[in-house]
Amino acid sequence: MPCCSPGCRPFPGPWREEYARILGFLADRYLEYWSFYEWVEHRGDDPKRGDYPKGFERMLPDGQSGHYNLPGWAGNGSRKEPYDPDPIRAGGRFGLMYKGYLNLVLSMYRYVSDDGKYDRPFEVRYDEKLAWSWDHRKLNQLLADQWRAHEEGIACEVSKVYPWCNTLSGAATRLYDAFHGTRFADPYYRWQRYYAAHYVGSDQGNGPDWLMGYYDPDLKVGRPDHGRANVGNWVPTLWHGVAMDEALFRPLYDTMIRSHYRPQGDGTAHLAAMGGTDVDLSIVTGLGAALARDMGDTDKADAMARWIEAKYEPLRDHERGEFAYGFGFNEAWPRGQYNAWVMPSHLVTHPGHWRGIFQRPNVAKFSQPTVEGIDFPSVRVRVARYAAARKRLDVELAAGTPDAVGRPMAFRVTRLVRGGRYTVVANDAPGVERRATDGTLAIRTTAGPQRFSIHLIG
Repeated sequence: MPCCSPGCRPFPGPWREEYARILGFLADRYLEYWSFYEWVEHRGDDPKRGDYPKGFERMLPDGQSGHYNLPGWAGNGSRKEPYDPDPIRAGGRFGLMYKGYLNLVLSMYRYVSDDGKYDRPFEVRYDEKLAWSWDHRKLNQLLADQWRAHEEGIACEVSKVYPWCNTLSGAATRLYDAFHGTRFADPYYRWQRYYAAHYVGSDQGNGPDWLMGYYDPDLKVGRPDHGRANVGNWVPTLWHGVAMDEALFRPLYDTMIRSHYRPQGDGTAHLAAMGGTDVDLSIVTGLGAALARDMGDTDKADAMARWIEAKYEPLRDHERGEFAYGFGFNEAWPRGQYNAWVMPSHLVTHPGHWRGIFQRPNVAKFSQPTVEGIDFPSVRVRVARYAAARKRLDVELAAGTPDAVGRPMAFRVTRLVRGGRYTVVANDAPGVERRATDGTLAIRTTAGPQRFSIHLIG
């Protein structure tokens, strides 16, 4: 587990085995029914669009209340568009809420694992009758083609273009390019220029103070979110946007901080849900803390981290080795979506950490010494850091559960020099020379606090 205190430094070569397994599970789940059933089932216009509760009109473009679908209604087959159940093709210009996020999960899986599993054809299956064959390259080619064909962006629902989803999808495509030598992200950058010209603006004339929540290219109307409006759209749009272009999104970040950042007398701070209020929207403050740290706004990131620790009910299950936030809901299981928004505040530990994944992806790690075979969750990897200049791998382990302490365990260090001579130092004891005959060393130890250094000597 990464450390959670403000100012904690990262370990640049983390153990990847378990993370790859989790991302692979998420990717496979993304190809099943529940991840896109709304695109298949929400056909035509929302039959309840004339009966939305009072206040919901604030989520609609001006003048559209009563006959316009609320955000979240897929509308597959509405507006005289042909019904297309394939959530990736999605009528040729829709469905980004599915395919863009799928692309991010697949790209992250490749970035963590270096496994080209999804470069091969996979099946997107709804039920025993509906299924479609795709692969990762075809998905990115489709996104590039649809950005080229629609300068306003790819829509999620029919017909709403969300900048949030387009920035996320651009980041995912750039990560794909890093592994495959392609340039599928180029059309995204053309869209980004359109975004800067049409989806960001200033009412006061002294810097940007609004961004577009979504835009309907068919009706040529939009739903802008002004600086004092709901911050729920600002934070994720900026989070993914800065990964692609910090210069464009930095002024919007500054606007959001001026309008929504609320420091408290006890040294904590949060992002107000609405400008002019002091109401916390927990998931936004969680991601906001990560965004602030990535932008180098360390004092604000630390203050929001303290708020998270004080207000969001940290739950530490020492027996299971698990951690989550309860948010005061008093529920049997912590809410996954809420926790997903907050956990980046623990994982982003220095300026540019998040942006670096997309701007300077670390692909050298896949040819460097790697820790494998950890008995997780009984054992956790705290550090797995390779210093290339010194040809040394440092590993720190900890017991994942109290009952695991002292239990015999072993792990492997792979991708070593075949036949290379290494010294293995355990807990600062005198080093023992070992030869990596097949490029692998097996190390036996016991669960608990352990430190190892594996150093190439010849």
